[in-house]
Amino acid sequence: MTGRILRLVAVALVATALAGCRLDRQVSPPGKDPLPPGDGFIVGRYTAPPGPIFAVPDDSPDANLAVHTLVDNIRHTPQGATIRIVAYSFALDQVSKPLIAADRRGVHVQVVVDGRHSHGFEATQALEHALGSDRSLGSFIVLTDRSARGIVSHSHQKSWSFSRTAPRATW
Repeated sequence: MTGRILRLVAVALVATALAGCRLDRQVSPPGKDPLPPGDGFIVGRYTAPPGPIFAVPDDSPDANLAVHTLVDNIRHTPQGATIRIVAYSFALDQVSKPLIAADRRGVHVQVVVDGRHSHGFEATQALEHALGSDRSLGSFIVLTDRSARGIVSHSHQKSWSFSRTAPRATW
């Protein structure tokens, strides 16, 4: 009986902890907030959503709120800002195209992905062609061999950071 109560308490604690993790953000993008067509910069006021966003695999990247939010952030990143990405896999054209457009408008796009896993994806190849691999430049892509630490492992992290989204306010 005590074991059963402990399990129920543990489940309740985990549920409470997860409730603060914005799991409600895993639903499809709201129809009231579509992105303008294209891959270019979106002019106007913008506030990036605070906190982490957790992805749920979906057959259609267009229906995944995490992908939608990343593209929204990319398209609101102004010239001179930096986007940094560390990922195991990079396979979505829906994301690579706005990243390439961001690089062309002067955003520094810096990508590190597991090369053993991602090298065959068209999205990764497009980034390689557009950004190059010279880390002394503002934009680049690095394909690691296993872990970025050089040991037998995998770089399974998935992190994105944006130094700034939306243009600087003018007073």
